[in-house]
Amino acid sequence: MKILQVILIGCLLLTLAKVAVSQPALDGIQLNTPYLNKHCQAYLDTNKQQGFDQGVCIGIILGVEDNASYDKKICVPANVSLKQRVQVINGFIQNNPEKKHLVFASNVFDALFYKWPCVKK
Repeated sequence: MKILQVILIGCLLLTLAKVAVSQPALDGIQLNTPYLNKHCQAYLDTNKQQGFDQGVCIGIILGVEDNASYDKKICVPANVSLKQRVQVINGFIQNNPEKKHLVFASNVFDALFYKWPCVKK
C-alpha cells in the first residue's frame, strides 16, 4: 500500500510540475515559487489563519519529501518538525533568488536535498 501511495504522489507531482511550467495556475491554484513560498511563510506565523494555499504548500513539501525518501535521495530525521522543514525551504529560496522562477516543487526538492541528503553507506 505504501508503494502505491508513493507512486500516486510521484505521478501527481510530475503532472503538477509539467502543468506549472506551461501555465501559471491550475484551476486557480498557483504553483509558482513566489506565491507558494509566501503562504509557507504565513504558516510559520501561528497568528495568521491557515487556508487552502497553505495546505497546497505543505502538501507539496510532504509529497516531494515522501517521494524522494522512497528513492533514498532525501533523509529528513524523524525529529524534524514541519515548521523546521518550511524554514529550510524558505531560507533556500531567500538565498537562491535566481531559482524563484522555478516550480515550487523543484525548489522544495533542492532545499531538502541540500539540507538532508541520504548518506550512502
